[in-house]
Amino acid sequence: MRGLLLALLLTACSAPPEPVEPATPAGPLPALPDLSATAAPIAEQLRAADAAARAELSAETAGALGLAYHANLRSLEAAHAYATAAELAPDEWRWTWLQVLLHQDRGEHEALTEAAARLTERLPEQQLPWFYLGRARFKQGRSEQAEAAWLHAVDAPQRSPRHAALGAVPRRIGPTAAQHASLGLARLALMGGDAQAAEARLKALLASDARFGPAYTLLAEVLRTQGRDPEARGAEYNARMQGGYSPPIDPFVDALALESSSTEFLLRAAGVTQLAGDRSWWERLIRRAGELAPEELEVLSRLGDLAMSQGRVDDALALFERYHELKPDEAVALEAIAACHLRSGRPDEAETALLRAREIDPSSSFANLAVVYEQQGRKLDAVMAWEKRIMQNPGAARAHARLGELLVLERLLPDGEKQLARVVELQPFDPAARITLAGVQMMLGRCADAALHYERALEFTPANVQALGQLAWIQATCLDENTRDGAEALATAERLCTAPGEVQMQCMRTRAAAYAELGRQDEAIDAAEQLVAAARKRLAPAAMGEIEGLLAQIRAGEPIRVAPAAE
Repeated sequence: MRGLLLALLLTACSAPPEPVEPATPAGPLPALPDLSATAAPIAEQLRAADAAARAELSAETAGALGLAYHANLRSLEAAHAYATAAELAPDEWRWTWLQVLLHQDRGEHEALTEAAARLTERLPEQQLPWFYLGRARFKQGRSEQAEAAWLHAVDAPQRSPRHAALGAVPRRIGPTAAQHASLGLARLALMGGDAQAAEARLKALLASDARFGPAYTLLAEVLRTQGRDPEARGAEYNARMQGGYSPPIDPFVDALALESSSTEFLLRAAGVTQLAGDRSWWERLIRRAGELAPEELEVLSRLGDLAMSQGRVDDALALFERYHELKPDEAVALEAIAACHLRSGRPDEAETALLRAREIDPSSSFANLAVVYEQQGRKLDAVMAWEKRIMQNPGAARAHARLGELLVLERLLPDGEKQLARVVELQPFDPAARITLAGVQMMLGRCADAALHYERALEFTPANVQALGQLAWIQATCLDENTRDGAEALATAERLCTAPGEVQMQCMRTRAAAYAELGRQDEAIDAAEQLVAAARKRLAPAAMGEIEGLLAQIRAGEPIRVAPAAE
């Protein structure tokens, strides 16, 4: 693959460019560095590229040498070789593009600005050069020039450069330069005090692609500046659901990855790719790293993660065991081995591995042990392990959540509520955490508190069927007169009835309760009868008692009220 890509990257391009500023080395080619301590694949690649350039110096051989250095994290030598290639072939924009990437990696904003500006002159129809130019100017504090560049990026019709050298690079789907440029323009509008313009641009951006997580993050900031905290919380939740920042896809960056013999480069690129959600490319980079250095610890770890993600648990176990053989004094490999055993339903073997891990590193997390104890049915040990995990890390939301759930199962409701309330403190934008806490508060008879959490959960997920159903039920049946409101209950029930998914029975149940609270007896009876008829088609006779009891209460004109569960 590398040979094919190299040949393609050396194919000349016909687009007219300007020359790139040469570096200031003493000779046309960088001196071959000492490679005695360098990994064999990298050393072999660099020696071959250096020999080819010295045997017949040309723009193509110098550029190929720069590419080899660049792909293997030798930036000084890469800059030298690219400058020579640009001097020898001033009509080739490829080297300018690669210089832009190199300047970005090195944080050379002034040089990046100059190179990106030349690239936009040669390729005005391309989004990426304009985006790079805008970002460089933004980091230099030149907001007006950044805005001008980003506006060009948004309007430019071509998402990806066209060059014969990119023929071996796969076409990938991900965030575009135009999307990132729109995000930058919204940031500039907010910095300029125009929150409404920033909001309009972000909402237009999300209307075209609702998966662009960074837009939600900035939208939350914009909404908070306007005092719209509930909407901001919803935007923050969406940002978390869509994942973190990932840069726009650049085929030349991918070409470097294909050319690289450096596992460091490949694993770094794989991490960025994983954020972008491109699973196929992530797998390809991990596998390439495995071909280059199958015994390297970090590579073994990533290969094990890949195998686990594909359900190849036995393969993952073998990889993590090999890691442990090579590095027996590290607890992390034993924890990964334990995860494999757990996944395969072998909690006893998992416990053995985790106890050995704790012997090596007493600070190892108790969380995995707690999961093992749960699988073994050792509830008290699981509770104690989760408590120890919380002592290790008071901010461990998962530990508080699981401990709270176990305490609730043991009917220790106040203690369980305390732990679940802590989860909400730690993860205020998680609707599931609020719904779980609200359920326990309903069991304790505190329906007013529960209603507040259901309402907050609906700020994040407006069509959440569970939250809508429970909130409508509270509004119709709560013992607290200040919380009970038949009109609100009916409005919430109607929202539930139009929500996506299987909601028919919940819809009829909440409508019946809401109509009963409003004193609309005939409509309440009709809704309850529809509920009973639907339930008889779906439920066993033994499960019909509560539903038939609801109908009987409504027919008798009795109020429907929520009573606390026995503790």
